[in-house]
Amino acid sequence: MDRRACFDYPCDPLTNGLCPERTNNMTNIPTSLVTKFATLTNEIEEAIRQDEREKMLREQVEIRARASEAFLDMVFADHKGKGIRQLVKRPKPNSKVGKLFTCLATRTYAVNRDTLARHSGMTRGSVQKGIQELRGRGYTIECNRRGSKPKYKLVA
Repeated sequence: MDRRACFDYPCDPLTNGLCPERTNNMTNIPTSLVTKFATLTNEIEEAIRQDEREKMLREQVEIRARASEAFLDMVFADHKGKGIRQLVKRPKPNSKVGKLFTCLATRTYAVNRDTLARHSGMTRGSVQKGIQELRGRGYTIECNRRGSKPKYKLVA
């Protein structure tokens, strides 16, 4: 009997208005099919729960990432609200300070003032001022005072 026929059929008041076909027990369904249906519903429910867990974990990861970024920004910011690391303005390559920078940058070892003066075309006194200017631009230059002459090295 199709669905329309069920609605057209006068319902019995003893069955609480239900059609007779809906009151019959479904005893002819194989138990293996019932077992498969139960297993399938359990798998669907588990998949939904796993999806909800993953969604919650992603949200927690995003919240913690934002919090850690905010914390690191707070820790590594100075009192003016700017970052500690500032952009370094490079000197022009053909200037004397630029040649001084190139001389320091191309060597992995420390160099004394005489060598820096020779390669940059500066006097020994102006080499000292050039080193101070490079430090003022944000470069870190180490001075090793062991031995008779101080030696300078650009720190990466």
